[in-house]
Amino acid sequence: MRHFFRAGEVLPHLKTTCLYSTLLSTLCLVSMFSLSAQTPRKDSGADGPFTRESTTDSIRRNLLDFEVAISKKNYSDTRLRGKFPYVDFNRYPFYIYNVDTTKIGYILKGEAIPERILDLPLRMLNMPDGRTTTTLRELSSKEYLVLDLWAEYCAPCIKSMDKWEALYPKIKDKMQVVGVVNDAEYKGIVKVHERNWTRPQIIGPMAPILVRYFTQYGGVGPSIWIKDGKLFGRTSSKPVAPDYIFQIMKGKLDHIPDFINWDLDNQIQ
Repeated sequence: MRHFFRAGEVLPHLKTTCLYSTLLSTLCLVSMFSLSAQTPRKDSGADGPFTRESTTDSIRRNLLDFEVAISKKNYSDTRLRGKFPYVDFNRYPFYIYNVDTTKIGYILKGEAIPERILDLPLRMLNMPDGRTTTTLRELSSKEYLVLDLWAEYCAPCIKSMDKWEALYPKIKDKMQVVGVVNDAEYKGIVKVHERNWTRPQIIGPMAPILVRYFTQYGGVGPSIWIKDGKLFGRTSSKPVAPDYIFQIMKGKLDHIPDFINWDLDNQIQ
C-alpha cells in the first residue's frame, strides 16, 4: 500500500526509512574511526618515540630507602676460619646481604647520579692510603670512575677484574677502577690475597645497594662507567680487546660501543 502527500510524491515505507537511517549512522561511525586512525595522539609515538616516563615508574626509580632495603643472614664461619687464617672474621663476618628491590630505584644512562648515592658511606678494602671508608664522590677524582661488579661464583666477573688490574698501569692517569663485592665480605679479602689485586674493593651492605641501583635487577657482570657525576654507560664482562677503552680515554669515542655495551634491555654477560 502506498501513502501520498502533497505534490503527489510517494512517502517511503517505514522499514525503508529505518534502513537508510541505519546505513547513514554506520557510514558516519566508519568515517570518524578512519579519521582518528589517521591522526595519531601526541603521546602515541607515531610521529617519534614516546619516551615520557609514567609518574608511578618515575617515583619507583627514585626510591633510595637504604635503611630498610637491606637484610642480612649470618652463616657459620668455623670451617672458613681454618681455611683462611689470614681473614679477620670478627671484623668481616660471614654475612650474605639481600636487597629489597621495591625500596631501591635505578638509574638510566646519561642521568646525573643523586647526591645521596655519591655521598653514601662505603666500606672499603685495599685502599692505597689504608682508609676503610670512602664515597663515590671521593673515588671520582679522575675523569672516569669504573665500578667492576663481581662475585666469587661468577667466573667471567673474576676475569673482568683481572683485566682491569692488568690495564690499570696504562689507564691510571684518567681512570679509577674499583671492585664492588656483591658477595660475602670475606671473599673480597680472599680474592685480593689470592689474585694479588691492587684495586680498592667496596664491601658490606652498600655494595649490593650499588649493584641494584646501577643495574636495575642486581646481579653481577657489568662494569659501571661514571663521568662528570653522570652514568656514562655499562660494559659487559665479555673478553674483548681493550682498544675501545683507549679510544674513549683519548676522546676518539664518546660512548660505549655496541659490541661491549651492557644495557637494561640487552643484558649481555
